[in-house]
Amino acid sequence: MSEPPNAVARTAEAARQANRRQDLVRAIRSAREMLPGDENFGDHLSTAGDRPSEVIARFLAERQRDDDDDGRAGITATSEAALAALQVWQALSQRVGRGAGMVEATILFTDLVGFSSWVLKAGDELALELLRAVAGVVEPAI
Repeated sequence: MSEPPNAVARTAEAARQANRRQDLVRAIRSAREMLPGDENFGDHLSTAGDRPSEVIARFLAERQRDDDDDGRAGITATSEAALAALQVWQALSQRVGRGAGMVEATILFTDLVGFSSWVLKAGDELALELLRAVAGVVEPAI
């Protein structure tokens, strides 16, 4: 049995109004602070990448910034809840090694003052001997 069209329209309008209730939006926003991950997930910095969670969050955030038909801001309870879910997804992805880069690496540069002019005089064999000695001192400390 189907509802009369005006009952469906009234229900849809009530849902739209509830979705825009700022107290509900604030409550969901507050809950995001207790969830794992960045509670500001959805801003320009956190959605700049191309990972699925970032792409979806960027789309939601852009929709929030757009005005609706009535010219009101697009921040809704459902979009905040969706961002909360994406925030947790992003945090969990990073914990299992996704989103944190491919490999953690540290780069160390050393400068042997006068090396270039010295090696021209000393030759390749002495240069390799010196570089191996430097590596023997530096690498264990690293």
